[in-house]
Amino acid sequence: MKQIKFSHRYTKFGANAPTHATLLQVFREHEQDLSKPFIEYDTEFDAGGKYGYYPLPKGEVLILLFEFHEDSRAHLFTTVRRCFPEKELYYRKAIGETFEVIVNEEQDASG
Repeated sequence: MKQIKFSHRYTKFGANAPTHATLLQVFREHEQDLSKPFIEYDTEFDAGGKYGYYPLPKGEVLILLFEFHEDSRAHLFTTVRRCFPEKELYYRKAIGETFEVIVNEEQDASG
């Protein structure tokens, strides 16, 4: 199974970070074209009660749209990743696949 890794526990996950999520779509954008509310939504993390914003990569980025299920409800979240041709192809070929979601809890505790 493919994995998607996160360096923090992001508030976009809600109460609990998912353990698995299905990739629904891949979008290519320029980071300068992303709205401030979207950037805040996508990058806000909680490091043991300390909130911060993870810096976005510059230039062309990939926006990955994932879905996970919790309490019989579907939830969506995005993640912004650097755009490289081979990475874009990798994710586009993986649309519809389920990924294991890995959150680096140790880094969360240290901030």
